[in-house]
Amino acid sequence: MIDKPLPESGLRRAVGLVAALNLAYFGVEFAVALAIGSVSLFADSIDFLEDTSVNCLILVALAWSARWRARVGMALSGILLAPGLATLWTAWEKFMAPVPPQPFTAIADGSGGVRHQSYVRLRAGRLPPSQRQSDQGRLPFHPK
Repeated sequence: MIDKPLPESGLRRAVGLVAALNLAYFGVEFAVALAIGSVSLFADSIDFLEDTSVNCLILVALAWSARWRARVGMALSGILLAPGLATLWTAWEKFMAPVPPQPFTAIADGSGGVRHQSYVRLRAGRLPPSQRQSDQGRLPFHPK
């Protein structure tokens, strides 16, 4: 029957880990965005928060029936709208009072984002084998 919940598997653990990592990096990017006054970094941090909320909702919905998972899909559409509105609001504020961000802090934070995304993609096995070796050489640690 279609109305049965999805079976338990390693999927719940993986979705939970991704949600935690996204929430952690949201905090990093949001703090740096506030410190240097960068709209683009603020928008990226909000994207991490959006990813966190989507993953948390998916984590909860994994145990629900198909009907309730469909309702979750509707809620996800609202969550996906929120970052766009937050970015537009911040961009408008910066347009009204423009101040350039501090470049060194933005560069340092950007390199952290690259390492974070590389680690997550390596752990998920989404990179082709030809890219895995080159990305591992750039990471300060080697995920197994």
